[in-house]
Amino acid sequence: MEKIMLNLNSLATMLCTCDLYAYDEAALTSDEWLEVEKNLKVHGLNGPGSLFGLNSDELMDILDISEYSAYKIVRRMKSIQFFLKKLHEYEQQGIRIITKYDEEYPQNLIKKMKKSAPLCLFIAGTLPVKFEGISITGLQTVSKKEKGYV
Repeated sequence: MEKIMLNLNSLATMLCTCDLYAYDEAALTSDEWLEVEKNLKVHGLNGPGSLFGLNSDELMDILDISEYSAYKIVRRMKSIQFFLKKLHEYEQQGIRIITKYDEEYPQNLIKKMKKSAPLCLFIAGTLPVKFEGISITGLQTVSKKEKGYV
């Protein structure tokens, strides 16, 4: 089995947005995360990895995000040890998590779905280097807009 290879941008994205079972800290919603990413670019910061080490006030000042979003980011960053332990447990079960900051993230998802592309993908097995499509499972309810994407 391959070992988890993380880059800081991917780790920050997973840490802030993955809603893992038995993880008490609230995750950022897709809309909240898109706002964070947009403001990172506007302020010339080098991706989500720039979030590490910032406190709540710095997040609100630099990124112009709500106090609640900043609170959630700080709480998630403080729980990184627990999160890494969970990632390791998933790895032991043959499950990997990737984000758009990982090389193997399917670029056609970003091209087709744009901002609606999943922030994180849980993968069992391997992704082929070139493929025509991908199947995503797990939606319990689907909005009309999501049906169009699917």
